[in-house]
Amino acid sequence: MQFTKTVAIGTILSLAALMPNAYAVKNGQKFKDWTAECMKVGDKEECGISQIILDKDKTPFARIFVRKIKGQNDPIAFVTVPLGVALQAGAGFAVDKKGIGVAPYSFCSPEGCNVAFPISKAVATKMKKGSKIQIAMAFIDQRNVEVEGSLSGFTNAFNSL
Repeated sequence: MQFTKTVAIGTILSLAALMPNAYAVKNGQKFKDWTAECMKVGDKEECGISQIILDKDKTPFARIFVRKIKGQNDPIAFVTVPLGVALQAGAGFAVDKKGIGVAPYSFCSPEGCNVAFPISKAVATKMKKGSKIQIAMAFIDQRNVEVEGSLSGFTNAFNSL
């Protein structure tokens, strides 16, 4: 699946375009394997931290984008995966192969299917202490796929939000 950075960011930000925010991160700021990304949406700047997760062939496969939303206690993770997933199954998430939950898909667009879930303090602590995040999904063709992203730099990136 071809993933373009602009389209993926646009999809993610479309979920949050109407939500107010305030950020300390700077666009393009690197936190090892995580990158701060900001985009102007209307008269507001929307920022968060992101990572593109590659499949076993080193092809971009999924994208995770985390941001705080004013009025919400927990930051929200927005994850985009390829089209063709079995929507009823949701997406499973783990840190260092220890499950942290399953989240339902909220919608699909031409760029992929999207999941959003809050990162509670307990989940944030696991992610800060972990080294890898896994995303598991079932596809309508009966394939089960798990991809793995790095949590290197996540603590500093997350704390900068």
